[in-house]
Amino acid sequence: MPSYTIDAERLWLSGRPIVFVGKIKDIASSSDGYYQCQIGDGDTRLTLLDCPNPSTDKIVEEIRGRKRGLLLKTDTVAVVATVEDVSVTYETVDGHEESVIRGRGRYRDMICLPVLSFEAVTEMGRQSFTNSWSKAMGIETETR
Repeated sequence: MPSYTIDAERLWLSGRPIVFVGKIKDIASSSDGYYQCQIGDGDTRLTLLDCPNPSTDKIVEEIRGRKRGLLLKTDTVAVVATVEDVSVTYETVDGHEESVIRGRGRYRDMICLPVLSFEAVTEMGRQSFTNSWSKAMGIETETR
């Protein structure tokens, strides 16, 4: 993420779409059929204007509906947007004033990012090791 506002301006105000990864901080009604979404990552925020209700509702339901298992509950999304404005605001956190770089732009697309649980990664690693070892030893294994 950009360190200074000028870095964000150079990266985000290019006129080309950017990809921004962060967590959904807030969703508010914007106009008929649209939301305004606030996406954040650390000290960087992106406000998306005109997010279509059906696709945004789908993302929110996916986040709310995740259960434990292979996918952990997460509210991390990847957003494609064209940024129109960059500014800095100051917030007090634990008695310290911190700067927050804020962008405002037009929604292009958004997807919810999956996060694998430790158990899923461990199981995939075990299966991969078993398959690799078996092939190296010339042993046929049953694949699941």
